[in-house]
Amino acid sequence: MALAGSLKDFNLADIFQLIAQEGKSGILHIKSGRFIMRVYFFNGMTVRADLFEGGKPVDILLNMLLRANVITPKEFQYIIDKRGKSLRRTEDILLDENFVSREDLVLFIRLKNSELLYKLMGWKEGEFEFEPAEISVNSAYDSPQPTDGVLMDTFRVVDEWPSINNVITSVNMKFELNPQAEDFEKVAESNEFGESERRVYKLIIENPNYDVQKLIDISRLGEFETCKALYNLVRTGILIAKRPRHPIPFDALKGGPLNTRRIVIPSVFILNTILGITAILLVVFLIAGIFVRIRTIRAESPNAVVKASIYRRLISDINIERIKNSLDVYRSIQGNFPDNLETLVKSGMLDERDIFYPFRSKYIYNRTKDEYTIESPLY
Repeated sequence: MALAGSLKDFNLADIFQLIAQEGKSGILHIKSGRFIMRVYFFNGMTVRADLFEGGKPVDILLNMLLRANVITPKEFQYIIDKRGKSLRRTEDILLDENFVSREDLVLFIRLKNSELLYKLMGWKEGEFEFEPAEISVNSAYDSPQPTDGVLMDTFRVVDEWPSINNVITSVNMKFELNPQAEDFEKVAESNEFGESERRVYKLIIENPNYDVQKLIDISRLGEFETCKALYNLVRTGILIAKRPRHPIPFDALKGGPLNTRRIVIPSVFILNTILGITAILLVVFLIAGIFVRIRTIRAESPNAVVKASIYRRLISDINIERIKNSLDVYRSIQGNFPDNLETLVKSGMLDERDIFYPFRSKYIYNRTKDEYTIESPLY
């Protein structure tokens, strides 16, 4: 499968879905400005992600281990030097020379991959190319994840982060225990706190001087889960957030869970948020529909190299379903269909490019009293 193009014409979620449905192995290269992300796939599953800046690898995994006090600064430099001389993977050096246990290595690799993929989905400009290749999977620490599950987690972060960021506004924010709070266990039970909230609460009791960044570093939960736990602890009155005099905001690449500009989310996930429909069932139906469309298109065009127009047609079909779902949501709230697609954009149900994507012209939408029609601008 030859797949390459611009992020202005395709969004990454759709590209991931195409690779997953084809069950392909290889590397997806995404370049945006001075950054390059490489995402490795094995039989359609997501294996790992690596970030490069100016052609040099960004040692996110090593930095996570250093900030979590798993390795020392001296060990950090030794591993970098050793990697340069031997051309071995960082993970192999860490494990073979006993810098980290296998359990810790697997945990931090998963955290690193999650953080990078959250950020990647926020990229709006750049070029991508999928390179088919045999991908080696090391059973000692690689853990291929179903790509649809990776996307679900990403969409969940996108949905929840704006509310969290309204409360947890900076990486140097600190917290204090609320002297008027109810008993922690009582609040935890009534609000169904999980391990994340309990772990973060315990860390703050141990050292009230920890700020958000330090809690992210040592909690081993990752940026999003740590901030979500803090949000829940503040929301329920257990903690009081202290806004710093000089706040350091979350950064799209280095400090925060993701670029907070909205990414294009299939409407099944919007429906899940707005109407509370079970997300797993919706994903099953969406993936099944995509699979059927891919099989149909493959039957019509059995060439080994799939033309860009074929992918554009496929993604157009998916996007029309996305728009239809948003129209149904709008009707359930307002009682009728909107006069035009721009109304869905103004209401926040769609991004502006959704009503064009992947074309330059808008989808053709016509509304009657109780019905509507919507068609691609090209066929």
